[in-house]
Parts: sequence; C-alpha cells; structure tokens
Amino acid sequence: MSMILQDPKYSLNSVMTVAQQMRETFARQGDRLGAREMRERIVEALAAVHIRDPKRVADAIRMSCPAAWASA
Repeated sequence: MSMILQDPKYSLNSVMTVAQQMRETFARQGDRLGAREMRERIVEALAAVHIRDPKRVADAIRMSCPAAWASA
C-alpha cells in the first residue's frame, strides 16, 4: 500500500463546485444517498474539519473562495 500526496490547489477541478467533487467521491465509495441526504453529509464533512460556513463553501467553486478554506 502506498500514499499519493496531491496538492489540492492543482488536483481539484476549478469548474465544479466543492459539493459536486465531494458527491463524486462519496458515490465512488458506494454511498447511495438521495440528493438531500448527500447534501447533509457533505456539509457535515466540511464542518467536521472546521471549515468556516460549510454550506457556502459547498456551493462555491474552489477558485472563487480561497479564504474560506482556513479555519477560524
């Protein structure tokens, strides 16, 4: 087993919202949730890592809110 480290600045798709990218990742893990449940899981995951205003960040495109990634 090995770990591949990636710089999120270059590995995230700057045309997709944060929620779209997280939804894709959760779906690959086999999560079969409805839209509302998936949205709640995404917001909870962002809040769990102390992202300020996780609902706003989930809807943001990465390039439009770089300051939102820093925790309080």
